[in-house]
Amino acid sequence: MVTKCSKCGTDIPDNAGFCPACGTPKGAAPQQMQPMAQSPGAGLRGIADIVFSKFIIMLGVCICLLLVWIGALITSIAVAGWGITVNSIMGSIGFAGMGFLLLGGGMLNNKFDPIVRTGMLVAGGFLLARVI
Repeated sequence: MVTKCSKCGTDIPDNAGFCPACGTPKGAAPQQMQPMAQSPGAGLRGIADIVFSKFIIMLGVCICLLLVWIGALITSIAVAGWGITVNSIMGSIGFAGMGFLLLGGGMLNNKFDPIVRTGMLVAGGFLLARVI
């Protein structure tokens, strides 16, 4: 009687104790296929959780506020019209960045309280509308 290997399906001779192809013991129980477990940070959901985490949102808003402040400072010490242009560019980048972080965090981060998420959506929409 020919025995099939439980792992690879190769015929195992009666006098052999192991599969000649893969080395599995002759009486080994067949292995069950286990579904691949998805790691917690995999996929788009994991990327959104990282990008719009509380720390990244707070850090990004602080950096964007710093850009707006530096633009205003340059306007106050600059000569002629180039300071106003720099202020406009830095202000637009800063407000757009804050709006993006707040809107994204309000929409995609479920770890915030619903009232906080609503405030983030309103503030982010206001900041982006200011840029447009």
